[in-house]
Amino acid sequence: MDIESNSMYKYYHRPCLIQLNCNEITFLVDVQKLNLTEEIFEILINDNITKVFQDMKYDFSLLWDQWGCIPVNVFDITVVDNLIRQNLENRSLDKIVYDYLGKKINIRKSMQKSNWGKRPLTENQIEYANTDVEFLIGVKDKQVAILIKDYRLACFKKFMRYQRPMTLERKFNINSIWKIKGVKTLDQAELNRLRRLLLERDKIAKSLNKPPHWISNDSVLKKCAKNNPSSIAEFSDIFLEDKKAKNYHLKIIRTLFSTLKDVENDIYLEEPPLGVPLKRWIPVEPLKSDYIAIPGVAKKIKQWKLDCSKSTKLLPDFLIDNTILGQLASQSIQEMEKQIEFPGVIDVFHDHFLRDLLDFLKTEESNLSSSILLRIFNKGIKYNHNKEID
Repeated sequence: MDIESNSMYKYYHRPCLIQLNCNEITFLVDVQKLNLTEEIFEILINDNITKVFQDMKYDFSLLWDQWGCIPVNVFDITVVDNLIRQNLENRSLDKIVYDYLGKKINIRKSMQKSNWGKRPLTENQIEYANTDVEFLIGVKDKQVAILIKDYRLACFKKFMRYQRPMTLERKFNINSIWKIKGVKTLDQAELNRLRRLLLERDKIAKSLNKPPHWISNDSVLKKCAKNNPSSIAEFSDIFLEDKKAKNYHLKIIRTLFSTLKDVENDIYLEEPPLGVPLKRWIPVEPLKSDYIAIPGVAKKIKQWKLDCSKSTKLLPDFLIDNTILGQLASQSIQEMEKQIEFPGVIDVFHDHFLRDLLDFLKTEESNLSSSILLRIFNKGIKYNHNKEID
């Protein structure tokens, strides 16, 4: 299953097409005309039917935001691919299909960024939409066969049950400024100018219902902030280096330029502590943050995630959810013992991981390994690891 949206063309994302493949047949459902049919909704919430996605986080959010639907029994081939390879880099579908099925597929990647909200769809879009889901079930079957006798399959299933969609009703996160390449070379005056430009760009994009990158890219705004042009002509010369910006009226350039006037260091900007999200978008409702993370503890927990995931052949996100890392780092050992939850660790392993984390906070050494977990798992553990996936 896959979903195409208008995210490359609109500020407010909406699903445009749902692709469903049932081994031999692919259905393309135009949800701009048909909406989400009752039959598809029933499939998504049926725990007896496995829904196979590739990198499903965004699709998950689209389903929740548009229709209030949270799919159950979801299999994400990207997560399993990373788990098998012990690699955090997501791979493209063509590479995944070739590795597991030995088939070379031709995916026109330009179609991914095409306008899925425009009708009629082109032949290239229809071909892309079909290929995007045609091999997902086959890949899933091969991946399950690799992990069928391994505790990691049970951990993956637990991790997928833990997943919850992030709403797309969101706001621009100014902390994402720290992800812009080269931003740490800027002084406070330059950082404040960049902050103003980013916020104003988001305001313009929202009013036009266009994605921010259609207004300008980050690097151009960073250059404007650093050079601090004294005239609108100088600002235009830098701003129009971005080809997309040439599509826009001089009024936008004037509006952005006006934000640079009389900019003082109204806010002291410094990189936020570990655990504060740096993603471009955050929920409209603020995340709970009434805690003060202890920097040294947060750093140790993050290091434990990396070390322990490597030695146990799991993924770091299976151990600690990044969104609660800062909160954990603010707790006492007693509070942590009571409240901690490992998203992708099955119950029989919980105490072992907890003990290893607490020991790591003292010694900075992780003693868990895949061989230890495999011995525990194979001791007749009463856990339905081999549950058939329909």
